[in-house]
Amino acid sequence: MFKQDIKNGWQVETPDYWLQKVSPWEIRRNDINYPIRFGGEVRTIVDSSSGFVRVRITILVQFIALISFVVYLGRWRIDHCTSLRRASSRL
Repeated sequence: MFKQDIKNGWQVETPDYWLQKVSPWEIRRNDINYPIRFGGEVRTIVDSSSGFVRVRITILVQFIALISFVVYLGRWRIDHCTSLRRASSRL
């Protein structure tokens, strides 16, 4: 999201730090979080005597946690509500 301004007749976009503001309608769901792994390597090794391919995987070079937030949206003349989800990350 960007904040749009007009300077000297030109449109200028600057970051809008809307995620830093606290929303009273947003509920942090500590029970819904996912580990996200970045990096790693995959090595393929071919055994010369048998011709079989062996794969060695090294995972978890960097790890962050994805944290879920939910906003419940009530609807007019409907017996249920809709949930809007967003995610944040933490190292």
